[in-house]
Amino acid sequence: MIDLAKRAAEVYFYCPATGTIRWRIASYRNVRKPGDKAGGKSGPGYEMVWIDGKNYGAHRVVWSLVHGEWPSQEIDHINGDRSDNRIENLRLASRQENAQNLGLREDNKSGVKGVFWHKNIAKWWAYINKEGQRMTLGYFDNLFEAAAARKSAEARLFGEFART
Repeated sequence: MIDLAKRAAEVYFYCPATGTIRWRIASYRNVRKPGDKAGGKSGPGYEMVWIDGKNYGAHRVVWSLVHGEWPSQEIDHINGDRSDNRIENLRLASRQENAQNLGLREDNKSGVKGVFWHKNIAKWWAYINKEGQRMTLGYFDNLFEAAAARKSAEARLFGEFART
């Protein structure tokens, strides 16, 4: 099995100002040259690069180039921008921590994560998930109160992984 961190360092270098990965070596017939930007975007918006014919998330490669070892956990984009691979925007996270700062679902109509209109009781329902358990934070007469309850719970339960 190849050492991915070592192999990544052989073929790429990292530009910390932009968060981009660039080729260290030229390709066959000079299709790419040293210094050319490596990789491209995936469907979900992550930058991807290739190591020996296999796709890897650029954020994982950046981590390995900076820290000298392949990341042992998931890599979280602190600001939620999947294409922002500046090292100060990346941190190790468990799967659960990484999920705590996900953005809004596409079907969310309130504009606030974890807050929905409960039509049967005509109130705003605020909830939060922690360790696989859904916790109801309450039912509120207005969206502002429900959003405040949700944000307070995020700060209390998720700490640095709360989405701000």
